[in-house]
Amino acid sequence: MRQEEEYELARELLFCCIDEVRNRPSTPCIDDILVYFAWICYKDGDGDDEDETDDCEDEDDLEDEESQDDCDETDEDEDCDEIDEDDEYEDDDEIDEDDEYEDDEEIDEDDVTFETEYHNLRSAHELVVAVSDHFTPHWRDTHLWLACLYNECYVNYDDYEIADLPGSHSPNWYGQQAYRYFSKAAEEGQYLAMNMKALFLVMGHQVKPNYDKAYDWFKRSEDHCDESLLWLGHMHYYAQYGRENKRWAISYYMRYIKHRKWEGEGARYMGANYAQASCNLAHLLLHNNSNDDEHRARRLLERVAYFGFTLGDALYGLVLLEGRGGPTDTSKGLRLLRKAANAGDPMAQQMLRFHGY
Repeated sequence: MRQEEEYELARELLFCCIDEVRNRPSTPCIDDILVYFAWICYKDGDGDDEDETDDCEDEDDLEDEESQDDCDETDEDEDCDEIDEDDEYEDDDEIDEDDEYEDDEEIDEDDVTFETEYHNLRSAHELVVAVSDHFTPHWRDTHLWLACLYNECYVNYDDYEIADLPGSHSPNWYGQQAYRYFSKAAEEGQYLAMNMKALFLVMGHQVKPNYDKAYDWFKRSEDHCDESLLWLGHMHYYAQYGRENKRWAISYYMRYIKHRKWEGEGARYMGANYAQASCNLAHLLLHNNSNDDEHRARRLLERVAYFGFTLGDALYGLVLLEGRGGPTDTSKGLRLLRKAANAGDPMAQQMLRFHGY
C-alpha cells in the first residue's frame, strides 16, 4: 500500500471515530483523535488533492469515451487509413528540446516542498490548538505526535506565518508546549522524545541549559536515535560541554556514520549533520599518527568537499598540502587553505603562516 493510500485510510478511520464520539464529548480519546487528525493533515494535507485528481481522471475518461463514439460513427475507410505518419509527427520534429523542458528547469524542488509543508502545517494548526491543555492520552504515542506538531510550529513560526492563524500564540508558547509534551513522552519511553528533550536541554530552548541531564537523555536513546549518537559525539568533542574525551568522541561519531548508510560511501546525498560529524571525526583521526587513520580522515574530508560543504576546507587543505593519507597536492591544498583563511578561519590562517605562505 502506498503512503498516500495509508494516509487516506487513516483519515477515513478517524472520520468514523469522530462520528462515533460526536455526541459524546466526554469520550476519553477525543483529544487523541484531534492529534492524529492534525498529524495526518501535516503529513498529507487536507485530502482534497486526491479528489481533484480523481475528478480530472473522470473528465479525461469521459472525453476519451466521447472521442471513441465519434470515431465509431465515421466510415471505416475514413479512419486511420488517411493518416500520413509523416504528417502525424510533423509538429514533434519542430519541438526544440530546450523549449520543451524550459518550464521544468525553472521549478525549484525546495520551493515546492516548502509550499506543501507551509499549507499542511497551517491546516493542522486549528486541530492542534483545539486539544485540551490537560488531557490524558488514550494511546501511548499521542504525547509524542502532539509535541512534534508544537515543535514544527515553534521552529517554523515566522516562515509559515503562524501568527496570522486564528487562535495562534507566541513562538515561545509553542516551544514551551513542545518541551512539555516531549518530556511527558520521554518519561513514557518514547526514544524520539528523549532525543528531542535532550536537544532542548543542550541548546537552552525554553528551558535553562543542563548539559548533564541532556547527556543522560541522549544516552538513554543512543541505540534508537542516530541524532543522539551525533550529539554524544559532540559532547565529547567540544570542550564547552565539560566532557571532552577523544576516544569516546571517535566512538560515537563512527557509530553515527555507520548507521547513516544512505549518506555513506557511494551515496548521492549528504546532510549538514553528517558533514559536521565527518569533519570532527577526521580531525580526531589525524591526531592518532596512524597511516590507516590518516587515509580514512582524508577520505572523509574529500567526500565532505565533494558535496559542496566548506566547513572542512581548512583541514582538507592541510591534509593535501602535507600529503597525509595520500599524495601531496600543494596547489589544491593552498587553494582550500586560502579560501578558508579569507572566510576568517583562524586555523587556516595559522597553517598558512606556519608553512610560510
